[in-house]
Amino acid sequence: MPDAELCGVLTAEAHRLIEASTSGCVDGVDVAHAIGRDPGNVDLYHAFRELERRGALDLEGWRGGMGLPAFVRRPAGTSAGDDNTVIGTAPARMGSGNTIINAGDIVGNVILNQGGTAIGRGATAGPGGVAVGANANAAGYDVGRVLEELAEKLRLAGEDDTADAAAELVNELALPEPDKGIVQRAWSAIKFGATAHEFAGLLMQVEPLIRHLL
Repeated sequence: MPDAELCGVLTAEAHRLIEASTSGCVDGVDVAHAIGRDPGNVDLYHAFRELERRGALDLEGWRGGMGLPAFVRRPAGTSAGDDNTVIGTAPARMGSGNTIINAGDIVGNVILNQGGTAIGRGATAGPGGVAVGANANAAGYDVGRVLEELAEKLRLAGEDDTADAAAELVNELALPEPDKGIVQRAWSAIKFGATAHEFAGLLMQVEPLIRHLL
């Protein structure tokens, strides 16, 4: 199976390039160059094939051998982009990194992170807040502990690569100044690999902090 981190980065960059294009279509070779990879790399070929199988990308014009597709588009019928939170019934096709949950209160609102985001040693956040760092605490929840729980469940499910990405993110977020590149890479890998319904609630808890950092 293709590397989950590579698939996550590839999906994110392809969608970014597609949104920036006037035609809604980009060349797979251009996507490879954008992430700094050799288009002839066999891992890229398998990653594109996996994304096509999952319906994350609409791919056509495959070049001979293990060449990359000439036409990379969002799947037909996609009605929502990336990194959205959808309440209730979700569209039939979506982009990547979306969180789909049921309505929260009686009018369908879901309220997250009311207590703010606190980062650093001894960080403290109020009710509904997010706290990350050594000895951090919050009346809401500690993202580090949520990610550790996610990593444990991923390993039990046999998703070791994605669990490693979650563990890497825990370590990075504990630093005084997390590296945005590492956070982005690890989070993309987690979103790509943790697709089962049982992980949705944990991802929803972590996402507000990641948005804040990036």
